[in-house]
Amino acid sequence: MSIIITVLGSHEKKKDTQNLKSQKAALLKKILGWTSDEYTPPKAPKFHYLLQQTLWDVPDNFFNRKIYTKGVTVFYCIDEEAEERPIATDIKEIHAQSPAKIILVGADKEKLEKLRRMSTTPIIEPPSQSNKKVGVRIHQTVSDVISASDSIANILDTIKTSKPEDKTNYYSKKYLELWNKGTENHTDKDTADYYAALKLLKDYCKSDSTDSTAIAYVKLAFTCHLGRTHHSTVRGLVREEFSKSSEKTVEHLLNTLKDKLKSEAINSEGSLATRIKFIQDMTNLNVFDFSNDNQKKNDLNKGLQK
Repeated sequence: MSIIITVLGSHEKKKDTQNLKSQKAALLKKILGWTSDEYTPPKAPKFHYLLQQTLWDVPDNFFNRKIYTKGVTVFYCIDEEAEERPIATDIKEIHAQSPAKIILVGADKEKLEKLRRMSTTPIIEPPSQSNKKVGVRIHQTVSDVISASDSIANILDTIKTSKPEDKTNYYSKKYLELWNKGTENHTDKDTADYYAALKLLKDYCKSDSTDSTAIAYVKLAFTCHLGRTHHSTVRGLVREEFSKSSEKTVEHLLNTLKDKLKSEAINSEGSLATRIKFIQDMTNLNVFDFSNDNQKKNDLNKGLQK
C-alpha cells in the first residue's frame, strides 16, 4: 500500500512561475530531482511518484484541499515572507484530519514559536545542525507536527527508509502521465481516480469509446500491440463505462473488469496486470490478487478440461 504524501505551500505567489526562493519549489526540485530553476504551480492537484510513494502537489487556492490531507503525511512549506496567522489556521485544519502528520519545511525557531502560540498545536522544535536524523517516521500514525527546516536531505532519508523500495514494483512514466491526464478537470478525488484508471485501460486496448471493432484492431496493429490479451474484454468495458452515468468509482471499475474476465487467467507480468497493479497502488485497493487469482483460474481450467 502506498504512503500518500501531500505537498502544500504557504500561500503561493500569484504569478505563474516561482523561482527556487520558494520553499515548496526548492523541496520539489530536491526530492523529485528536477533540473530546471523554475517551478510552475499546478492549477489543480498534480500527481508524482516518489520512491514507491504517492505524492500530490496541491495548490494553496484549491478549494477542496481537505481530501488530500486526511490521514496522510503533509509537507507544509513556509516561505520567509508568509504571514503566521493563515498558516496557523491551516495547521489546525490539517491536524484535525487525524492521523495526519505535518512536517513544516522552512520555518525558523521564531516563526515556530509564533505558530505554536497561535495554533495551539504541538510543534517540536527543529533539531540543531548536526548529523542526527530528523525524528520523522512517515509510516507512523502519530499526529505530531515536526519541523525539518534544517535539512531537506534528512527528509529525503526519512522517505527512503520509511518503506523499502520494491524493484519489481516499477511502473512506466507513461502510466504517471496517463494518470495525471485522467485526473485533469476533476476536483473530487474519487472521480478523478476513476477517470485516471479508465484512461489507463483505454490506452491498453488503444480504443476510443466510439471506435468500431475493426478500427480498434487497426489501432492495435498500428501500434504493434495486436498480441495483447483480453483487449476485446477491456474495450467492451471501456465502451460501457463511457456510456453510463452512475457508480463511477475505481473499485466498481475493477470489480466489473474482474467479473468480465471470469475464468480467464491474466499474465501477472503482462501489461494489463501491471496497469491494474498500478491502479490498485494508486487507490489503495486490492480487487485483484494475481498470485491467488491465477492459481484458482488455472485449477478451474484444469477441472473443466477433465
